Amino acid sequence: DGVPTFIFSAELIPYRLPGSVWADRLEKLKATGLNTVGLYFAWNFHSDRKGAADFASPDRDLARLLDLAEGLGLHVIARPGPYVCNEWDLGGYPGWLLKEDKGDWRHGNPEHLAFCREWYRQVNAVLAGKQHANGGPIILYQIENEHRWNDRDFLAGLCDAARKDGIAVPLVGNHDGGGLCVLDKLAEGTDIYTPVFEFCRWRGWLESLNRRIGSELPLMVLEYRCGEHPLWGQAPISQTWPPAHWTLSQTRLFTAVGANVVNHFVGAGGITPVGFNSDHIITSYVDNPPVAPWGELTERFYEMRLLGLFQESFNRALAESVPTAEDWRTDDVQIECLARRGEKGTFLVLANHSNTTCEFRIFPADAEMSLGHAKAVNSNLINQFCSKVIGIGPFRTKLLLADAELSENIKIVFCPLQILSAWTEGDASYLIVYGDPGEQGDITFSGGGETHIVHVTCTDTVVKESAIIAGKKVTVYATTSEVAARTWLPRNSANRIIPLFGKVPLMRPQAAAGAALRMELPASENALKLIVPADSAATMRLNGVPAAAQKARPDGLTEISFPLTPAADPSATVGKMQFAAIDDSWTTTPPKSEYGWRQVNAWGENAEVLIEPGDYEWRSNFTAETPLPETLEFLGVSQAEITVFLNGSLLGSYPSRRVASTNNLPSFNAVFDVRSAICPGSNQLAVHMHFHGRHNSGHPIYVGFSQPVLLRHGQRDEQIEPVWKVSPVSSRKWSVAELDAVPAMDAKDWEEVDLSRRNEHMGPAGTKQHHEVRWYRRTVNIPESFRGKPLFVECPPVEEAWAYADGIRLGRTHCASSTTFDLSSISDRESVEITLAVRQNWFFWNERFGLPVAPRLLSPGEVIDVKWSLRGRALSELAPWRSMGLVWVDEQAAVKSVRRVFARCNVKVSVPADCAAPLYVEVDGWFSRAVLYWNGKPIGLYSEVGPQKRFYIPEEMIKDENTVHVLVDGYCASAVIGTLSAGFYFRNRCVNVTL
Repeated sequence: DGVPTFIFSAELIPYRLPGSVWADRLEKLKATGLNTVGLYFAWNFHSDRKGAADFASPDRDLARLLDLAEGLGLHVIARPGPYVCNEWDLGGYPGWLLKEDKGDWRHGNPEHLAFCREWYRQVNAVLAGKQHANGGPIILYQIENEHRWNDRDFLAGLCDAARKDGIAVPLVGNHDGGGLCVLDKLAEGTDIYTPVFEFCRWRGWLESLNRRIGSELPLMVLEYRCGEHPLWGQAPISQTWPPAHWTLSQTRLFTAVGANVVNHFVGAGGITPVGFNSDHIITSYVDNPPVAPWGELTERFYEMRLLGLFQESFNRALAESVPTAEDWRTDDVQIECLARRGEKGTFLVLANHSNTTCEFRIFPADAEMSLGHAKAVNSNLINQFCSKVIGIGPFRTKLLLADAELSENIKIVFCPLQILSAWTEGDASYLIVYGDPGEQGDITFSGGGETHIVHVTCTDTVVKESAIIAGKKVTVYATTSEVAARTWLPRNSANRIIPLFGKVPLMRPQAAAGAALRMELPASENALKLIVPADSAATMRLNGVPAAAQKARPDGLTEISFPLTPAADPSATVGKMQFAAIDDSWTTTPPKSEYGWRQVNAWGENAEVLIEPGDYEWRSNFTAETPLPETLEFLGVSQAEITVFLNGSLLGSYPSRRVASTNNLPSFNAVFDVRSAICPGSNQLAVHMHFHGRHNSGHPIYVGFSQPVLLRHGQRDEQIEPVWKVSPVSSRKWSVAELDAVPAMDAKDWEEVDLSRRNEHMGPAGTKQHHEVRWYRRTVNIPESFRGKPLFVECPPVEEAWAYADGIRLGRTHCASSTTFDLSSISDRESVEITLAVRQNWFFWNERFGLPVAPRLLSPGEVIDVKWSLRGRALSELAPWRSMGLVWVDEQAAVKSVRRVFARCNVKVSVPADCAAPLYVEVDGWFSRAVLYWNGKPIGLYSEVGPQKRFYIPEEMIKDENTVHVLVDGYCASAVIGTLSAGFYFRNRCVNVTL
């Protein structure tokens, strides 16, 4: 609306929270002083099949979500992808796209853009009507996410699609410079996940980006770490790491160098629904954000309030200021001073780069320069400014204000203490400052041609000092940072701000001046104690009852106390657990199932594409002749864990246990000894496959058996071809159509290298160019013993490769799929020219690519090349498991010898009506992996490699009596049965206060 605005934002991820708690989380974020919230919208969460999109069901009602934000006065940064990353299955791309779009994802080929435009059309039908110009909250619209390779066709196509759909607000990107190719269409920003305590690393990147995009565009940090998310296998993250003050310190530094948009990722944590997590992410998402996944407020919440309330008071002055060209200095080399200056104020950010507390003074570089734009006429003013001793803790920052307008004709010349809030009502002005306990400060004001100094000391009990400046009263409240972060500023019915000091954990935002305040206090509290202005103490009521005690102070403040009857504790009682073994034996006739068995191909052109994460069972019959094979090998399994049975006998599992991983599960070859299970004639091979999510790279990732299964006698028959011809690296952007035809290259363009010895797979030194391609070519003489038999080219894992044989395209592989190509149809030839195009296609593989070792020619003894039977046991519903007619037993001994176990117990819950008490169930000591269900709905994934043991139960799912099921899938037959318990993250009671 023409007003310069500093955007202070944090992320809420709607698809990680049930719709029933959206209002709660938005209110809590609003209470930090935020003016904006970032919202991802995941394509696959709203679209489970081609052409379908659900924006109406309770957990997917985007219009309601946006209306809730609008009702709280929050702006919105809309982030609809189509790729969102977010440690979310396929980065937000729907699984059905694997069957429909075989081209490059996140690139500008027309086929892919057409699918993306359809998603935009669907989601923008909701978002367009909720833009700011239409009375809605959306002020910015992000195109894609972390797209760092300057693909103009793709980004421009998305920008054009958004505009065509009626999106009129500014388009932005968080591509770290990858969106500079479309600066005519969007404003570029950045993501920053700086290592803790590296104060300098972020600044060079921000300043470099600012130089490239030009000073006329805002400097935007569209994601900055605001908590940590633990990964599979990590130790539990401490609730104090990263330190709560670090988020605040870094945000101040971003602000100091000119950032006017800062979006903290994430503001409110969430839970990942089973079936949507990226394969390295546990159920709870972000362990220590301002608002925990279960709604609890962390210390980071209160730290954010310190900056949130400050920017509310000085938002326009901050937005209009720019980093100063002048140097500011301190008398301590460990203390850096940065500044922003504008007509309405100067903002000084001080950073302590040492690990000790420092005391220092700050100076303008020019001794004759005042804090404003005019020359100083009063040398005493400069002396007062320079004489102030300021203290700052190790690796901390302070944001100080100078030369700022407090009210008409009154300026804050310099405040050596940090400001929480400032406001003016009529002829009176108010200022709340804070510091360490006992910290003192002389606040310098000017007005009416005179200078005034107000001296205060920061204490928990609040110090109030007043002065008459230019005929108007200025009141200063001084307190500690702990009290300041828990100070609330509601308005009474006369629309006056009434500061409430007293370490109140939470007060909901008021719907209107004078409305009752909803406070949340620890359930065990027996009194509410507040310090308030004397003229408002008498009218305050707690649940309609006046204060029981009042203590007037000479400074015009009153200490009041309301007695509270401690709230009844909520209770959760766990019943006796019962167990049932799930039969792991296999019969020769597939049993009937609700899912049924389907005939599918596991590999080749018509391979089955698994869309929904969950459990799948594969079976295939084959005939074995004497002499019987000794080993069985799966040439390629992608993104899954498998357990293999032959004729009802357990051969083994791969991997042997759930690995601790920060990356995607790899493709692998798995070899099993079959000598004890195979028999002459008919055999049945059965596989139980589990996959709980694909990686979030935003590239097609195919799950399942992507290549055939081999039977072998002894060792592999293989031939290593060590010498290949390698072309120079091409930096062209290749389209799918171009890659379908092998380009003619003169022989002089190719270098002969021994990959097995030279490990020749490096790209140009330090390159970050996306779409770089290196071609490999070799004419291979097919050994006579291989001819006419199944024949394969087995490549090492690469990021992406296209393979050709004698000009025939064999197919494409990704980093998360098999790298074996079938040559069986031409194995009768004496020789074949094999050509491989290896492409760097992912930002994170930006310094090396290509073939790490030489491809190998493989000819197995026998290929099981028959139709498979497949049935799914998806985790979306519990009903399929209930229908199995399990017999429940109390004795654990009855189920210790089996691999898969089903356990259940009842949980009785009682929560008093005036309490907020989020519930969790906790499991420990189970087999390798378990899925938890609450009243039939999956609530989380557990693995013994950790770190998560507690799982949040959304409030609307809790009944007086509940049933918990645990489906346990372990790889060790001797594993012990674990335990289950229930409890409450925190216990708050809700009270209403009227002013």
